Amino acid sequence: MVDAATVPGWPAVGSLAAVVGILALARYVVRYRDQPGATWFLGVLAAQALWCFAYGVGLLVFDPAVRLAFEAAAWIGIVWTGLTFLAFALSYTGRSDVVAGPAFRAAVGVGVAVSLLVVTNPIHRALWTGFRLDPVFGVATVTYRLQPLA
Repeated sequence: MVDAATVPGWPAVGSLAAVVGILALARYVVRYRDQPGATWFLGVLAAQALWCFAYGVGLLVFDPAVRLAFEAAAWIGIVWTGLTFLAFALSYTGRSDVVAGPAFRAAVGVGVAVSLLVVTNPIHRALWTGFRLDPVFGVATVTYRLQPLA
């Protein structure tokens, strides 16, 4: 039996393995770019890969400033996973006109705004406060308090 001390960083393995699976799926899906929604689905996969990669690598980084950067990248992946999945679902189900319309443009505007807030959070603390390393099982987990805007 292998214990946590034998395999440092083992909780990060799942996230990084997910990246491998996501990239394999993207390699397959890219052949179908001409199908409805396929390009948006590739966007979903790219956002998920960013999320999983940033989270997995972040678990291995104990420098607080660098760990914060990986946490921010994971947040951005989360935001864009949702938006690209919405666009995929609408396009795939024949509602591409909604994706081209003002309501979806507004949703993308919110995604851009949230991404900017994530990157600049250390300045204004609008999304989270009290960011600190809180290691568990030998990985750099973090703790912070979400703010109402988050």
